[in-house]
Amino acid sequence: MKKVACLGNMNNNLFQIGRYLLDEGYDVTFFLFDEFEHFKPQADVYDGVSSFNIINLNWNIESFERTSTDEIKQPIVNFDTLIGTDVAPAFLAKAGISLDVFVPHGSDLYDYPFVRFKNSPPQAWELKNYFFSLYQFTGIQCATVIAMDPSEVVYEEPLNFIKGNNDFKRIDAMPFLYLPQYSWLDTYTSEIVQTFQQLRKQYDFICFQHGSQDWSNRGPYKINKGNDLLIKGFAQYLAVASNKKDSLLVLVEYGNDVQKSKELIKQLGIEKQVYWLPKLNRKDIMKIISEIDIGIGELGYRRWYSYGCIFEYMALGKPIVHHRDDEYYRSLGADLYHMFNAKSEADICEIFSAYRRNPTPFKELGNKSKYWLEARTKKAVLSTIQIIENKPVPNPSWVVKQYRRKIFRLKHLVLLTLDSFYRFKNLVKS
Repeated sequence: MKKVACLGNMNNNLFQIGRYLLDEGYDVTFFLFDEFEHFKPQADVYDGVSSFNIINLNWNIESFERTSTDEIKQPIVNFDTLIGTDVAPAFLAKAGISLDVFVPHGSDLYDYPFVRFKNSPPQAWELKNYFFSLYQFTGIQCATVIAMDPSEVVYEEPLNFIKGNNDFKRIDAMPFLYLPQYSWLDTYTSEIVQTFQQLRKQYDFICFQHGSQDWSNRGPYKINKGNDLLIKGFAQYLAVASNKKDSLLVLVEYGNDVQKSKELIKQLGIEKQVYWLPKLNRKDIMKIISEIDIGIGELGYRRWYSYGCIFEYMALGKPIVHHRDDEYYRSLGADLYHMFNAKSEADICEIFSAYRRNPTPFKELGNKSKYWLEARTKKAVLSTIQIIENKPVPNPSWVVKQYRRKIFRLKHLVLLTLDSFYRFKNLVKS
């Protein structure tokens, strides 16, 4: 029986494929890093986690410098296959080990490997993040397989830059959900689910968006999920609806722009038709999705193909609305699923109005997306099994160690240079 280590679980990335591999007879251990509560296995399952082998490593950027190579190697040394996300590339590279499969979640690909000094000359406190970044870059560069769907340029460009001319195999992303567990969804309840079920009884039309509220173009990567477009579009729909009181927009208090969204809702005068839920665990999200009418993804300027929210809608056969650039993804060879494309408030108004006129084609498309997801998931599991059983030749350990030695020498050179600089500065002052 082959042993598989799933390293990290940001965005619920690896707990899904790990369970499929368990079903196929593999010996799987889940190693958790410093995970958010809503990305821990217990937030995803309906029957507890006691049957799973889970080890808490608590790795993060802050602990990277003080974690020794022996501490990194010891828990994973006896595994046949290492599948990792988040900070896994950096930690393994520090120990001279290459990942078999890297599963990026986002910032671990476009941000972590590109941290640079903010001060000139750099301050001592910046060094640990900088060297973590070098190891993350090296870890991704030395990973044998990348599991990532065709994606936005913010993912594609850094991946191509890191890999350069290096040979590597790329497969589609790992499954986003463990679909078998939703066969018993009818039996699950919780306090928040019961609250939503009371709302369901009061409204004929409920649209739901559970992604984070982020639409202010914050940070260097200009994060904008278009939540404001949804709110404005919903207000436009209410203005033309024959009975606006039977419609409800449900949002989640999650993200950096929750307050801005609440202020916008107040300005538009639609507070009575919007309901805020607290930050949710996936097991509650899925139960709520089972009772909504339309699921809303991201509407911002980025043109995403795959991410957790839309696959959660698909899993339960709900019609999806989000922004996708079909021409771009066809050029990348993507297999396009059924959805309703929207990138403006006018699009949202029209889609909601069309649903109210005739919901049947929406429900049919939702079911088609569900079948697409089921087929895609089977394919993703099979691809992972093929990697495990016919593992591509990894980078020899000496290659990873060579990179590590270069970083080690660079680290000491930077420290020596800084020490000389500050000694000279103090000498001039005196």
